[in-house]
Amino acid sequence: MVLMRRRDKRRGNEAEEIVVASDPSITANKGVRSLSGARTGRFAADMRVSAGGYGRADKTWGVDHPWHSTEEGDLFSSLCARDNMEEGGLMYEQPQEEPVKGLSRAQLKKRKAKLKKQGLSAKEAAVEALKEAEEAKIRHEEEHKEKELMELERKAEIKRKRQEKEQGKGEKELEAKKEKRRQEKQKKKEMKQQAVEQAQQLEEEQQAEVKTREVLAAAYEENCGREVTAKSGLVLQDKRIGQGKLPLTGEMLTVKYRGRLGQDGLVFSKGMLTTTYGTGSVIAGWEEGMGTMRPGGVRLLTIPSELGYGESGKGDKIPPNSTLHFEVELVRIGKRKRETITEDDVPLPSSFQRKRVKQKSSSSKAKDEEGEGEEKLSKSQKRRRNRNKNKSQANEVNGLSSSVVVIKNDDFGGQWTAAWSDFTAKMDVISAQEDVELELNVVISPGPGHPSEPQDFGLCADAIRYSTVPVLGVCLGHQGLAQVYGGQVVKAEEVMHGRTSRVFFEEGVAAELLFAHIPNGFQVVRYHSLVINPEKVPEELHVLARTEDGVVMAVHHRVKPQFGVQFHPEAVCSEFGYQIFQNFQDLTLQQSASKCLLHHEKHPDQDAFKSLEVDRKQRGMEEPGDEHADVPGCRVLVNCALSGVASLEFAEFVFGELFGDSKRSFWLDSSNHNVVAGSPDAAAQSRFSIMGDDSGPLSYCVEYDVRQTELRLRYRQIDSAEGDQVKIYPGQDILTHVREVMQAHQNHKVVTIGNSEEVELPFSFRGGFVGYFGYEVLGSEQEGKLNNAEDNEERAPDASFVFADRTLIFDHRENAIYSMSLSKSENEHANWDWHEAIENRLKQLAGAFSEASSLLSRTVGASSDAAEVIFRPSRSRAQYVADIEEIHRLIRAGETYEVCLTNHLRAEYALRDPLAFYRMLRRRNPAPFAGFYLSNPIDRFQAPGNRDKREGLSALADSYALCCSSPERFLRVGADGWMESKPIKGTRPRSRDPIEDADIAAELAVCEKDRAENMMVADLVRNDFGVVARVGTVHVPRLMGVETYTTVHQLVTTVRAQRRSDADVVDVLRATFPGGSMTGAPKKRTMHIIRELERAPRGVYSGALGFLSIDGSCDLNIIIRTAIVTPNTVTLGAGGAIVALSDSDEEYDEMLLKARALVATIGVYATGTDNDSGARVVVD
Repeated sequence: MVLMRRRDKRRGNEAEEIVVASDPSITANKGVRSLSGARTGRFAADMRVSAGGYGRADKTWGVDHPWHSTEEGDLFSSLCARDNMEEGGLMYEQPQEEPVKGLSRAQLKKRKAKLKKQGLSAKEAAVEALKEAEEAKIRHEEEHKEKELMELERKAEIKRKRQEKEQGKGEKELEAKKEKRRQEKQKKKEMKQQAVEQAQQLEEEQQAEVKTREVLAAAYEENCGREVTAKSGLVLQDKRIGQGKLPLTGEMLTVKYRGRLGQDGLVFSKGMLTTTYGTGSVIAGWEEGMGTMRPGGVRLLTIPSELGYGESGKGDKIPPNSTLHFEVELVRIGKRKRETITEDDVPLPSSFQRKRVKQKSSSSKAKDEEGEGEEKLSKSQKRRRNRNKNKSQANEVNGLSSSVVVIKNDDFGGQWTAAWSDFTAKMDVISAQEDVELELNVVISPGPGHPSEPQDFGLCADAIRYSTVPVLGVCLGHQGLAQVYGGQVVKAEEVMHGRTSRVFFEEGVAAELLFAHIPNGFQVVRYHSLVINPEKVPEELHVLARTEDGVVMAVHHRVKPQFGVQFHPEAVCSEFGYQIFQNFQDLTLQQSASKCLLHHEKHPDQDAFKSLEVDRKQRGMEEPGDEHADVPGCRVLVNCALSGVASLEFAEFVFGELFGDSKRSFWLDSSNHNVVAGSPDAAAQSRFSIMGDDSGPLSYCVEYDVRQTELRLRYRQIDSAEGDQVKIYPGQDILTHVREVMQAHQNHKVVTIGNSEEVELPFSFRGGFVGYFGYEVLGSEQEGKLNNAEDNEERAPDASFVFADRTLIFDHRENAIYSMSLSKSENEHANWDWHEAIENRLKQLAGAFSEASSLLSRTVGASSDAAEVIFRPSRSRAQYVADIEEIHRLIRAGETYEVCLTNHLRAEYALRDPLAFYRMLRRRNPAPFAGFYLSNPIDRFQAPGNRDKREGLSALADSYALCCSSPERFLRVGADGWMESKPIKGTRPRSRDPIEDADIAAELAVCEKDRAENMMVADLVRNDFGVVARVGTVHVPRLMGVETYTTVHQLVTTVRAQRRSDADVVDVLRATFPGGSMTGAPKKRTMHIIRELERAPRGVYSGALGFLSIDGSCDLNIIIRTAIVTPNTVTLGAGGAIVALSDSDEEYDEMLLKARALVATIGVYATGTDNDSGARVVVD
């Protein structure tokens, strides 16, 4: 109880002060009551807070206590703080003291008279009153303690009686509960068994139904080209037999179709659609026809209207008694992205696609009857734009999860309850089918973003709040744990992207769970610009680990099984990352921590991989193989045409003699193979060169334009001045076309002349597509609007490939030249003649060749009308630097880790002989993945200046060439499924002084900024490979090694993995393209940022040049150090990775450095001499 003192200044009362409080520091004069009394009654006027005591102008109380200057708004809070109160309520209940009664005026007069008679002063009277008050207080406290003791005894008695009552329950009741639980468990087991039996029965019925359709399909295929009438009245005629399996009930079909009324009647619909087979989603005749088709097949369906729509027909489009004629192509089976429907497509009648019949599976029925089950399965949650796939790989490597279900943070409308219900339903099905006990856990993956932003964190917040299973948060997931429980996430003092630190964890039970079998002070990789504020860690969380400078690196919930780590265990340079996942799985299974066999290291533990193979076989997992070995295909004819003269100089001489005059030609050129063994350049050399043109009988060119979403097939017309015969397919996807052609040729046999047995070859190319993909081919759906200011400028197609059926392959290491052709029965004799002719021609060229004449031919320049070639950047230096500053802001905000920013350098210059220019380029700047690609069907290069004034989306050049000196391999996939990528990040110019040159290479090898760039891209490539790789095969044989080229040193990493058996090379391309070294990390979000900053399409630059072989192999570079030549322009691209440590001016200078070799070579070409001053970049 607080008592206050009021000084009475009225006349006659100045010295009249009486103590009425137990606290000697607080006194009050006559008539002063408690705080409540001070605010009400007759004294309220004296204690007015709003006007201050007695109306003082300074708004203060009329008291001399330290509170006297407290203003009105702080009065109550100050008093409460002294009385241990919080928001109006006592923090603990204080004993009520007997109220001290005030004295009336009459009593006060009597008291004064009495004291006067006794001779006591006012001061002595006050001391006596104080003693009496203290004695009263002591008596009150003793009474209160006695009451508390009695209350404790009463509660103890109540507790004792309750325990006796509980102990008195009979054993019959406990036995009844045990019996009930046993019955529930038995019922649950029976329901599982019933679900398994129903699933088996359904599968047997489906297999029987498929066998019936297989018999029908075989009969139809035997009559290919002839009409066959089914029992239902449907008339079928196969035009092309597909390959593969028949569709199963419930599978998604992608169908291309054209429908007519009558055989040659009006087209009433055409286009593409997706439908679900066997669910009554389309008319009967259509579905019956689809049931006996294989992917790639084309069939004519004649459907009486009454079969599809009844006798009445359907509206104006389908009159009664009409006959529908459909030409149908089954594009694919399986749920994939639907191709774009163009404006020319005519939709089917509304009733053609019927409402789907919902069918409940037996497992879902069992789930409904069973209710919530206890079966659990390891489960990994993944946010959008993240890097979690590496963790999924690590989990499966160690047998840590039977199933990883990916849920994006904005799935299910951001509702965690709906997401969890959907997941557990799937797990119930697996549990019933496999008859296993399953355990569940949740992994919340890294960012980018901030955990307080719903668009970045979404349902992950509720996953933390409401999950009852173990949760592991990584990076942003770690920060989310603190955010959800009331902590604070702030910007870090230093951005840590792709940088390493040592982590030290506390000793204790929680740390032993997460960091078992891990030494203290282990190294980790960090990707973050946000951290948990160490001063604001919520009480629910306990800090498990920190860095040396105190940054929180791991937390644990004090009650729930929830953990968070700020670092990235899956990163290639993180130590014991697999062990952390192993430990998390062990605590999910509630078992002792076990030691993990695998680690992130350059050379994976072969014994671990052997044990993995055994485990895969035991689980019945498929290996890569030829599922269609019995299906006849083409033959690959190979002849070792010449030995002893496969030098780079002779390769150049042969290309000029055999293909120099071709309208369309290609040369994948290992132009740096001539390096001295043991020299710094030796590690960067390559072995094979491939060359050819489109003169073969099966050859054609396929081009793709992103902005028009248009596929064009160009067929060569011999001796025609009008160019190619062109077929246009609006809305077609080039990768779909590539897949279809490769599937049609996949069952080939490789034979050599004079030997009918299949042979092994030292190279992977077996014929197929040679050409390039531009950057936007798989990135056109990314967010952000492109600036179309350059639409009227000449540009090459976004993709262009020649289907190469006749090629020459140079093996520079073994010094041999091979001729190769694709042969079908109708042209095999012609191909044998071609092999014989090309062998004779190569022998003639070998006799005529001399390195001196070849070297002379390469030094001859081209005549040019231009005195100087001027290259102008698409964005000025000021704009480029401003873009870098914006990237730095986004990095600090946690939106990205690294952005590959690029610029275009364009010159209005008619380069009339692209091949002559490429010869100079390969001499001045040889590279392991160089190449030349020419498409010049109507010879525009020799007659520049007559450019068509086409506008907008049609401003494609008729002629174009790529002159490429790329040092970087984007992707190599072997026929055995092994994948390899060699991302490059970190570049230094070479010095002519050998000692200084060695110092430059040594500095590059240890530069923290360049290593951070390289490590981030390496982790990104590992992440991309993880989408399509076999479990446990992603590894890094060489990490951040320095490779030396003619003009630069570069930091290169090699990443390898083996693709899954259910993925082909097109799946690999979709998972990995464009190359991570040209985007940054994380990939998707960074591509959005690139589009917003660069504001114009990159086009060919940053794409990939190489081959896609019919056997499923490929070898593609990254299109950098490349001149894109059209009849009137030359365009170069250059750029660099921007990270937190990047300097704006240095990055701009590095961009110009990377273009230097090309600009100098253009200058040499323009002057016709060795003087490279004929070209320069104008920097504004």
